[in-house]
Amino acid sequence: MNAVSWQHARDLLKLGSGFFFLSILTAVGLNIDNLIISATAGPEAVPPYAIPMRLASVLSLLIMAVFMPLWGANGEALATRDYNWVRQSALNMSLAGAGVVAISGGMLILLSNMIMTVWIGRTFEDQHLVLSFAVLAATIIAATSPYNMVLNALGRPLPQIGPWLAFVILSISLKLALLIGQQRVWPIAAVTGLVYALVVTPVVIVAALRGLRTEAGR
Repeated sequence: MNAVSWQHARDLLKLGSGFFFLSILTAVGLNIDNLIISATAGPEAVPPYAIPMRLASVLSLLIMAVFMPLWGANGEALATRDYNWVRQSALNMSLAGAGVVAISGGMLILLSNMIMTVWIGRTFEDQHLVLSFAVLAATIIAATSPYNMVLNALGRPLPQIGPWLAFVILSISLKLALLIGQQRVWPIAAVTGLVYALVVTPVVIVAALRGLRTEAGR
């Protein structure tokens, strides 16, 4: 009995540590831009980027609200071995979620001048570029998130840690390279979505589908 308990404790510790490390990578990868801008272009370059990005952050809240319940729903379906439902649900939510985020983001871009004027009393020169690339990144993340939830429900943080670690290293390196000697900071908003689409999205989707096939074959 003690051996079983210790084994369960080790498994839970390993799983919890994996998700904890993944949450750190996620926080760093998606929230380090202001620090990079301040260090390379100066503190005065931060507000024209940070404030439009703060407006775009409502899309992150939308993604969390829409996709987090999938973790529990997938877990229940996996417990009953309903792998087809999980697979089809991930595809449907990926397409629908990306569409909702893209449409919502488009509305934010169209209304951004009015929102900024009411909110802080001014607009910024490149705010539409920053917002456009932020919306693109959010749409890509929304399309990927259902497959993250599949891996979470399967208890597999490790297939997500690798691509997220690569994303953090590559995106930070590219952003630093782009900003050295530059004052216009909107290009780094493009880096997030581009690197995420190339490094995280395909690996996560493949890992989720492969994990479902493995579980179904047991």
